[in-house]
Amino acid sequence: MPPTRDWLLALAMVPVQLAGALTVSVPVYVYDTGGNPPVRLGNTDLDWLALTLLVLSALALVVRSTRPRLALWLTVGLFAAYMAGGYPVGPVVLPVMLCLLTAALTGRHRREVLLALAVAVLAAARWVPRIVALYGDAATATGTVVAFFGVVAAIFGGPVLLGEMVSSRREAAEARVAQARREGERRVVEERLRIARELHDVVAHSMAGIAVQAAATLRMLERLPAHDTDAVSGSVASIRSAAKEALASLRATVGELREGGARAEGLERLGTLLDAVRNAGVPVEAEVEGRARAVPDDTGHAAYRCVQESLTNVLRHAGPGATARVLLRYGAAELAIEVSDDGRGPAGSPATGHGLAGMRERCQALGGSLETGAGPRGGFRVTARLPL
Repeated sequence: MPPTRDWLLALAMVPVQLAGALTVSVPVYVYDTGGNPPVRLGNTDLDWLALTLLVLSALALVVRSTRPRLALWLTVGLFAAYMAGGYPVGPVVLPVMLCLLTAALTGRHRREVLLALAVAVLAAARWVPRIVALYGDAATATGTVVAFFGVVAAIFGGPVLLGEMVSSRREAAEARVAQARREGERRVVEERLRIARELHDVVAHSMAGIAVQAAATLRMLERLPAHDTDAVSGSVASIRSAAKEALASLRATVGELREGGARAEGLERLGTLLDAVRNAGVPVEAEVEGRARAVPDDTGHAAYRCVQESLTNVLRHAGPGATARVLLRYGAAELAIEVSDDGRGPAGSPATGHGLAGMRERCQALGGSLETGAGPRGGFRVTARLPL
């Protein structure tokens, strides 16, 4: 259904077309300076066909918004028929100009718009013989014809140029909005992955320690008399401590997500992490090579999580009696983190899961790398390199 504004525009254009055509239909005579009688310039009379073409051209604007291509070819065709009849040029160009503008504003069918523009300019060439008849001098007539086509091209090309400019700006704005939307979606995905990594690292490490301590407690209870519970008090205390630490880390992570400004865990908490693993029953050696110094928060947090996840895998997969070694190597341009054990080796390492993938994503997000495989002591080794 055509909008009301197009109906109003079409109805308003009808009297404009008729009044303008009647105005320009006044006879035009060319006077010869040589004394010859004046000559009437072409046919300037309006008949019923001319009036019908003018009214139809105005009414074609009804579908200007809903079917711009149809409106464009209707107005161009009616204009060509009007010019072919030798009728006086006037407001008949207005519907063509409006439809060219509308079609160009859509940003589609550019070739069709240019074709319609060319047809309109060629239709206006019907007036060229009349212009030539005004001048006996060929040079003057040629210059006037060129100027005439320049004016016609400006009349019909102006709306096309304006429509293309507006359409291009609108497309550029839409492209910027789409890019911003894609960037927002990408950041949401990255944030979701970051949350998943944080929760995995926090919960998996502590739960692994709790599981090891619980299993050790059960074995001790099986070997002790029912009335002797003192021997297992240390193991139970370790379970309680690991559970409290897990809850504290989880609260810190949730608080960071809520407030967005909480400081993430870094290498300053590495000692606490190593003590927790030792309490869970896995001896851990820690070494530092190079001059230890402060590192960026993102780098320190990634390093801490890599050590945490690697030691969690030692607890879960290295097997009983395994020991672990953590090495921090400070270089001029990078921090290398190496966590190795002397347990079961790659055969006992996690084949599936999100831990190793999460560590690799953390390192790559900072421009670093992660390598995993058999260790020098026959166990499993994780080596992360983070730029400083």
